[in-house]
Amino acid sequence: DPCPRAWLQYQGNCYGFFHKKLTWHEAEIECQSYGRGAHLASVLTRAETLLVAEFIFTYQKTRSDVWIGLHDSRLTRKWRWADESPYNYKSWMPGEPNNLGNMEYCVELRQSTGKQAIFRV
Repeated sequence: DPCPRAWLQYQGNCYGFFHKKLTWHEAEIECQSYGRGAHLASVLTRAETLLVAEFIFTYQKTRSDVWIGLHDSRLTRKWRWADESPYNYKSWMPGEPNNLGNMEYCVELRQSTGKQAIFRV
């Protein structure tokens, strides 16, 4: 099935961007509400990460970081994708993940880094 209008389609996946400010868990629930196995995005290669980052940049009114599906909700420092994709590709910002304040368990795709498309907790 084709993706909804104004969404990005890449290798059989659909990516949408939403302006709502939500917590990671709220955003994941919002994604799941679209059905068809939807989750916050899993970006599994550098090419996919760059493509998704560029897509987001075209829709953002003001540049800000966005949630992706990578998380550590079990608080074990074992990162997992919300859709259970294998956690092999890593694009961490230098010094991350650092668990600042012992309370960082959800991952953002940094937009302030331009085309680098790196992860931050």
